[in-house]
Amino acid sequence: MIDSITRATELVTCGNHSNTIDPLAARRLLLTLNAVAGLESDGGSTTAWSTSAPMRRTAGYLVAVGEPATRLVTTTDSDELFFHVFEFVNRWYEYGSTQYLGLWADATGATWIDACEYHSNMHAARAAADRAEQLAYWDITNGVERLASLGEYSIGLGML
Repeated sequence: MIDSITRATELVTCGNHSNTIDPLAARRLLLTLNAVAGLESDGGSTTAWSTSAPMRRTAGYLVAVGEPATRLVTTTDSDELFFHVFEFVNRWYEYGSTQYLGLWADATGATWIDACEYHSNMHAARAAADRAEQLAYWDITNGVERLASLGEYSIGLGML
């Protein structure tokens, strides 16, 4: 991972030889480091754009906003994963008002990178998940995945 950090730092310098890092680029680098560290230590992470730090909320719901603000990464190499996340973070501003970056590994070992939005109640979260055609959304309070309509439908068809 040290090689990844060194290469990423080179990418975010302002193009001069003083190695001065643009403040926004530094924030994106810190956010990437926190997100990948959380994924590698806990199997998943949610990082706040406003602080570039792990999410501190203890209640509510997170919903991935869906395409195009999602990416599936099949590598297990931490350097390669780092650069996929870093590239995603650098495009994040395109995804509107999303507040969080979510990383999680599925049952196959693939990693999902999602721009996520926060909702304070379950009904709003489920409606947002349905609009984004998500199978599920995350219940922060209970630390569990909740099925959205598409997820329930898929189970009914025996697809999940």
